Amino acid sequence: NYSNDDYVNLRRIPSSKFNYSGPKGMIDYPLSNAFDDNSDTLYLSSIANSASFNNTIYINFTEKVKLEAFIYEPGYITEGSNRNFQGCPTKLCIYTSIGDDQFSLFTIFEGTPTFSMTKILFLFPEIIECDKLKIEFVDLTVQTFNGDSKKPIICGLHFIQYFKTAFLTGANSSSLFT
Repeated sequence: NYSNDDYVNLRRIPSSKFNYSGPKGMIDYPLSNAFDDNSDTLYLSSIANSASFNNTIYINFTEKVKLEAFIYEPGYITEGSNRNFQGCPTKLCIYTSIGDDQFSLFTIFEGTPTFSMTKILFLFPEIIECDKLKIEFVDLTVQTFNGDSKKPIICGLHFIQYFKTAFLTGANSSSLFT
C-alpha cells in the first residue's frame, strides 16, 4: 500500500496540520526543507550527533491524530551499483505525548538502508494516538555533504495517518469512505 502514491497521498498529514522544531539546519538547508514536499531540497542539521547529543525533531500536531507510519526520504549518492546513504538514521527512538503529558518512548527502529531504497517506511508496531511526536536520531550514517559527521539529512518526512476504510460494492458504488 505504501508504494501506492494514491494511498499515501490520501493518508499523508499536510504540513499545515503541524509545527516542527529541531536544530535549525545549515545555511540553505533549513529544517523547513524536510516538510516542503520537494524531494530535491534537503535539511542538513547544523549540529552533529555526539556522545552527549542526539539530533531530535519535535512535531506538534494541530489536533490529536492517529498515526500508522511515517515515510523518510534519505539523502544519498549513487555511483554505479553503490548507494552511499548520507546522514541516514540507523537507529531512531520515537516518543509520543498527548496534551501536557511528558513524552514517553513508544518504539525504537533499527536497521541499515540498502541500495534500492529511495524512501524508507517506518511502520509503527501499533497505531499511535498523539498530538506531539519526538523523533530522536540515536545513530546515523556519516554524511560527507558538509564535512564528515553524523548529521541527519532529510529530503522529505511524511506522516501517515490511520483511519478505517470501507469499500462499497454493487452498482454505482466505487467510492472510498472513511
